[in-house]
Amino acid sequence: MILPPPSRNKHTKGFTLAEVLIALVIIGIISAITISSLIQSTQKQEFVSSLKKTYSVLSQATNRIIAEEGVPGGGSGWSDNTDNVYTLYKRYLNNAKECKIGMKGCSNHSIINLKGNKVDGDWFHNDGRNRLVLADGVQLEFGVGVNNLCSNHGGSRCYWIIVDLNGDKKPNVSGRDIFLFEGFNDGLFPQCGSNCNALSDSMNYSCACKVLIEGKMDY
Repeated sequence: MILPPPSRNKHTKGFTLAEVLIALVIIGIISAITISSLIQSTQKQEFVSSLKKTYSVLSQATNRIIAEEGVPGGGSGWSDNTDNVYTLYKRYLNNAKECKIGMKGCSNHSIINLKGNKVDGDWFHNDGRNRLVLADGVQLEFGVGVNNLCSNHGGSRCYWIIVDLNGDKKPNVSGRDIFLFEGFNDGLFPQCGSNCNALSDSMNYSCACKVLIEGKMDY
């Protein structure tokens, strides 16, 4: 028995070229958004790990300095000027190198906040500041407070260290790859406060405290 050929629906048709192109565009947009989100999430995780490692390294160096050189403040301590702070950390940080403007891997760059606005004064692009670069590329910039007023943590800081976790690489955003640590007579601590806010025009430096306490970067 010979079967008849299958019936054909004259109204059946395939996708048009325009429809295929529209579908591909939509898929491309969704893929781009997904990939961008994954990259950003991975980058945040890397910054969190780097911040923890950097703080550990700086804390160990700070504790050794205080144990062997005495407290930084009190009017006669070693934080009476930036040169002293820089020199001691260079001595106690293994493989830390001088970071001068014009040197490879040590260049000027502006800083923006989490809101996307430029907020920096002279961080990371002033020849007058003493800077170091660690073996993993983390850049450090030092400054001092009022030596005879500095005290233990909770009072006036003796000196500060601005940390750029990935050196010359972007994003160069305070609260993302740039953070602030404060030195006191009893050690080095991340700056804490309420300015870790993506909607504010602050420097967002207190994000160091938030990230180290929570172990994540959820902003």
